Amino acid sequence: MAGDFAGEHESGSTVAADLEIFVRLAHRSLVDDALDWYGTRLKRHEQESRVLVEYTDMLLQEGLYEKLVQVVDDANFKSLSAEESQLLESTLDLAIIRSKRTTEAEILEKAARCRDYLKEAYSTKVGQDGHINAIFARTVRVYLGIVVAASDAGYLTEADHNVFTNPPWSSPSSARWSGFLTWYTQLRASTQSWEAHQLLRLLLPVVSPHDAFATLIHRDQFTPITAKIKSHSADKTALLAELATSNTICAHLLTISFNPPPILRAIAYLGASRKLRGVLLQLAAPTDDYTLPRAKPILRIDDLAQSIRSAVHAGLSRHAFDTDTVEKLLLTCAGEGDATAVRLILTLYKADVSPNHEDQQWRTPLSHAAEGGHEEVVELLLGTKGVDAGGRDFAGRSALSYAAAGGHAGVVEMLVARGGRGEESDGEGRTVMERAVEGGHRRVVELLGGKGG
Repeated sequence: MAGDFAGEHESGSTVAADLEIFVRLAHRSLVDDALDWYGTRLKRHEQESRVLVEYTDMLLQEGLYEKLVQVVDDANFKSLSAEESQLLESTLDLAIIRSKRTTEAEILEKAARCRDYLKEAYSTKVGQDGHINAIFARTVRVYLGIVVAASDAGYLTEADHNVFTNPPWSSPSSARWSGFLTWYTQLRASTQSWEAHQLLRLLLPVVSPHDAFATLIHRDQFTPITAKIKSHSADKTALLAELATSNTICAHLLTISFNPPPILRAIAYLGASRKLRGVLLQLAAPTDDYTLPRAKPILRIDDLAQSIRSAVHAGLSRHAFDTDTVEKLLLTCAGEGDATAVRLILTLYKADVSPNHEDQQWRTPLSHAAEGGHEEVVELLLGTKGVDAGGRDFAGRSALSYAAAGGHAGVVEMLVARGGRGEESDGEGRTVMERAVEGGHRRVVELLGGKGG
């Protein structure tokens, strides 16, 4: 791993530069790489406050509690500010709690001690302009972790819930967790995206689905990062934080017991993750950022895709989805090349779902499958009674037009056998043959009746 960064800094590399690389590796959940880099470059600076704070936070996030306890026990608190000392003490408390080494009374005592500090410090750490002190924000997150642990263990009475399940500056009449939901919104607005993501991970399992959909899961949450992508001002740290957030929400949606299940939302978040991954990898290529493709948030996308596919198959088999959801799933699964899901829909829902169901652009399942070159799905659809093999979308394009443009010879061959012609033109006046020629797809040109050259 160390070789990946060997060329990034001269021999006079500063602690700040080395720490930046460590934090980057930690955010990517490349634990072994981060620990290797720490031991090589930062171990001798372990007593410096900024190094100690980042190192202990990584150990906490990765569940390396015994190591964290050892580091804090050896720490020189005299080198820390009051706020750093409080953060370190609370981090230690949470590590001990998660290690199951505390009693109910001790957990509540630790929560109360941290809460008292936050209440006293709030006015000096959160500015009227929206600026939030980073150390304070982490301490709030650690406090929430302590409270969630106490709640999960069943240690909070009704009175305790009223006291602990909101930040100390919230109104006493606030609903449970609502103050933390507001705090999450503030963190996102202040561009502390990584801190917001860590808070999200703690909140999603404890808030009600209604509150989650109102604050944590909503359609416009990626609008700011989308705008930055369009203006070429998005950096890799912010993009990865949003990717991790999208992954976390996607995984959570697969656990919610709704009727019907929110599978379409999970699919939408998977799509957002894929788009963010694409942008990130484009940014990584010209800078020789060798560790980014190995980042766990990026690798997790494929696991989520498989989980969604399994959830779709299971839901379809037990008729868990309503007709509107199944119609949308037919479009999505056809485009993904999920032949199992398409077969289930065409078999189990043939009385309710048309194989020619259109999306907002008038595109059909066959159009999406043809564009992706998914031959098995195309064959399934063409073998379905009533399917329109030559239907056009809003742009005047047919399934054959998309298949030819993509160079999918197998699909083109099937569609030509069903009457598709290379001379057919779309709304722009471009023919199927022209699209194949422009793409340099010689085999497709031959299938359409031209010369492959």
